Amino acid sequence: MQGDNKSKLCCLNVEECNELQADFLQQGWVQVFLRSAKGGTSVLAVDSEGLLDLGTFPTSLVGSKLRSAGWAANEVDVAALALWDRALSWAELQEAVRPRPAAPAAPAPPTEVSKKILGQVTDLKGKPLSNVTVKWKTNGCLSDEQGHFQLEDDETDVPDAASQASGSSVSSCLSLECDGYAPTVVRASSASDQSVNVVLRPLSATATMDASEGGCVEDPLTGSSVTIPSNALAYADGTPVTGPVTVNLSVIDVTDPMSLASMPGDFSAIGQDGAEVMLESLGAAWVNATDEKGEELQVKEDSEVVLDLHTQAKANAEKLGATPEMWSFDTETGKWKLEAADIEIDGIPAENSMRRTARAVETTERTELRRARPRKKKYGPRDRKLDSADYDPDRAREQESWITPEKFMEMLGKEGEKSLAAPVKKLGFWNVDIMYKIPGSAVLLQGVVVDAKKQPVPDLQIWATGVDYYGRSPDKTAPDGRFSALMVQFDSSVDIKVEYSQPAPTDEKIDVFYVGGKLPEHDPSLRKVLKYMPGRYVKSKSEMKWTQGPKDSSTFGSIEWDEKRRRWIHTVGGQVLFCLPCDDVPAEETTPAAQGWQATSTAIPAPEYRRYRMVTTETFGPFSTGPRGQLVDVGELALTHLS
Repeated sequence: MQGDNKSKLCCLNVEECNELQADFLQQGWVQVFLRSAKGGTSVLAVDSEGLLDLGTFPTSLVGSKLRSAGWAANEVDVAALALWDRALSWAELQEAVRPRPAAPAAPAPPTEVSKKILGQVTDLKGKPLSNVTVKWKTNGCLSDEQGHFQLEDDETDVPDAASQASGSSVSSCLSLECDGYAPTVVRASSASDQSVNVVLRPLSATATMDASEGGCVEDPLTGSSVTIPSNALAYADGTPVTGPVTVNLSVIDVTDPMSLASMPGDFSAIGQDGAEVMLESLGAAWVNATDEKGEELQVKEDSEVVLDLHTQAKANAEKLGATPEMWSFDTETGKWKLEAADIEIDGIPAENSMRRTARAVETTERTELRRARPRKKKYGPRDRKLDSADYDPDRAREQESWITPEKFMEMLGKEGEKSLAAPVKKLGFWNVDIMYKIPGSAVLLQGVVVDAKKQPVPDLQIWATGVDYYGRSPDKTAPDGRFSALMVQFDSSVDIKVEYSQPAPTDEKIDVFYVGGKLPEHDPSLRKVLKYMPGRYVKSKSEMKWTQGPKDSSTFGSIEWDEKRRRWIHTVGGQVLFCLPCDDVPAEETTPAAQGWQATSTAIPAPEYRRYRMVTTETFGPFSTGPRGQLVDVGELALTHLS
C-alpha cells in the first residue's frame, strides 16, 4: 500500500510499478485475493458489501516467487497465506467472504394469504389502454402502455355470503376510469394472486345543452338515445343547475361479446324480494352529466330522464317465465338493483313487475273488502255509490294501454331491431334485463382446471358466457383447481373462459414485492426506503438498468448491474439494500428477475423479483347446461399456454 493514506495497491517488479486504486481500504487487516487472469493477475478485495474487483495487474503470477517484503517507508505484514490447487470461481469466492449480519435473523415473511390483483385493460377491439385509473379499496394505480396494472392489499377480506355465483371466492370491487371511455366496476376475487381482463367501452355520444332547455343525446351507430327534459338536472345537494351542461352516453351492444364483457359487475342482482338473482341482458348504457367545471350532476328528485335503447338482441322470456325490467347498477356493492320503471317496447307500454305486484295486492284487498260487506237483496243508490268509489278511470285507461306479458314475450323473440325505452330517475349504469332465479332457472357447472403438465391450478378467475343468451357469471378455482359454483341458465349453451397470469417473455419490466403485500419487520431508519421499494421497474433503453419511474431522490429505486462486484444491486434512495450475486458470466446472459436475492448489510429477508405477468384468457366449450336445478360436470379444462 503506497503512501500514508493507504489508498493504493502496488505490484512491483524489476521493470515497473503498477498501481490499483483502493480508496475504501482503511487501517486494519483487509483480505486481498490474487487470481490468475488472462493477460495478468486480477486483484480482488473485500469491503463491507462483499467481494470487489479492483482491477488487473499486467504481471502474471505463473512461476513467480515472493522474494522480499517491505520497501522504502512502507511495510507489508502477512497475516496468513492461503493457496488453492485450482482457480476458484467468482461465485465461490463471493460466497466465502459474503458479510454475515450480526443481528438475529428476521422473522419469516407473513403467512397471510396474498391479496394481489393483476390485470390488463383493453378497448372493445382488444387494444391495450394506458393511463387508466384503477382503484381497489384504499389503493390505486395507473395502467401502463400495455394496459397492465397491479394492486396489492394486506387487509383481510370477508367472503360475500350473498354471492351465489362465486361461492368459492372472496369478492371485492375494482373501479376503472379513463378519459373518453365510460367507467366500469369489476367484481374480482382477491383471495390470492388474481388475474382479470377488463374491457372499457368508448363514449357513444356527447352533447352540450342548456340545463333550462334540456335536449337529446343520440348514439349515431345504434340509434339509442337519452332525453333530458328542461330543468331536470341538479347538484348533489339538490340545487338546480343553470347554464350549459355536458351529457355523455355510452351504449353496450350485448350481441358483441367484447361489448358484453364491458358490462359492470358480474350479472348478479338483487330482486324485488331481496333475493339474489342472475341477469340476461337485452341492452345497457351509461349516462352522466357534468357542469362547466366538470362537477357531476344528478336527476332532480321530482324529475326523470328517458333512456331509449335500440337493440338487435332477442330473448326467450317465456323460458324464464319473466319479462324484461329496468335495473340500475350499485357501484358500492357491484350488483344490479331492480327499479320501478315501465318499459315501452317499440312505443307500446308494458307494466313493470313491481307495479304488477302492487296492483295484485290492491285487487286482492278490494276483493276481500267487498266480501266483507253485508249482503243485501237489493242495492240502493247509496250502495252503488260505494262500489263506484273503487273505480279510478285514469287507472283503468292506463291499464288498457299496457301490453300483456304474453305479447311482450312474443315481441322480444322476434328478429330485428327493437326499441326499449323507459323513464329513469337517476344517472349512471342502466340495464334492460330478464332475471333468472336461483336455483329455479339455473344450473351449476363444476370441473377442474389444470396446466399443460396436468397439474391443478388454484385461484383462477373463470367466466361462463352464454352462447344462446346474453349473460355472464363468475367463479374461481379452489386450491385443488376445482370449481363448483359456476351458475348458468338451464337448457342453454355456454363457453367457459379461464383468466390467468404468466411471466412475460422478456425482462423489460420487473415486479418487486413481498409475498402477502406486507413489509417485514425492519429498523426504523429503513422505513422510508423500504416503503417505496416494492413496485414495477422498467428497463432503460440504453443500459442494463431498471428504474421505478419519476420519484424524488430520497425514494428513487433502481436495479442495475455492478460490474466491479459481478452482481445485480437494488438501490433505493442511494442506498444498496439487496443484491443478487452472479458467477463469471457476461451481464447480458444474466437477469435480475431470479431467485437468490439477499440483503447486503441487514437481516431483512429479500423480496421476490420476477418478470411482470401478462393476463391470458383461454376459452373452452361450448357446453350444454341441461335441466334446471342440476349440477353438471364439464370435466377437465387443460390450459395449453400455462406450464
